[in-house]
Amino acid sequence: MTSASRGYAPAQYSLAVLYDEGRGLPQTDTEAKRWYLPAAAQDHPKAAFNLGLFYENGQGVAKDHGATLTWFMKAAELGHAGAIYNVGVVFDQGKGVKQDLGKAFEWYVRAAEKGHVSAEHNLGFIYENGEAPGGQDNIKSRGYYLRAARRGHAKTQFSVGLLYDTGKGFDQDSRKALRLYLKSAEQDHAPAQFNVGFVYEHCEGWSGI
Repeated sequence: MTSASRGYAPAQYSLAVLYDEGRGLPQTDTEAKRWYLPAAAQDHPKAAFNLGLFYENGQGVAKDHGATLTWFMKAAELGHAGAIYNVGVVFDQGKGVKQDLGKAFEWYVRAAEKGHVSAEHNLGFIYENGEAPGGQDNIKSRGYYLRAARRGHAKTQFSVGLLYDTGKGFDQDSRKALRLYLKSAEQDHAPAQFNVGFVYEHCEGWSGI
């Protein structure tokens, strides 16, 4: 705690995490916030991001969309991929701001460039449904979806499975669809579990892959 008290941002952040998660110290949101704040003030990106989560979830503070965006923006400016993605979500869903799909798209692109898998999934969805600035683009949609699916993103594995199942944007391939459903289902994705059950119950010859 000495380094944290002396103003060393990494130590302040680490101490905040211990209070936040109750690891070796009593779990207390108040103390966690107390130590996240000075670390974030010294441009510690993870501390700023976690403060955004505190205000988003009402964790130890009243929910505050404005404060949420302020801290996410600060962390995003410091290069935190999760914060960049979450700023996109704020504009995508209109959380405390006017909904702006164009801005959401721009932030998702920035997050995807940093390898954020949920941003890749969202961009795949946006291109698939014609919500990107240039309209529908199945090639770009497929590219983003495949990147996220290969990295184990359960929701994307299910989405790509559906595309193989229906032949939308992909050559129809029921076996590839089922493989992806299974991978998604193994991560407890409920729609994928339903589809796997449906295939085995109603489709003859599907004893395995």
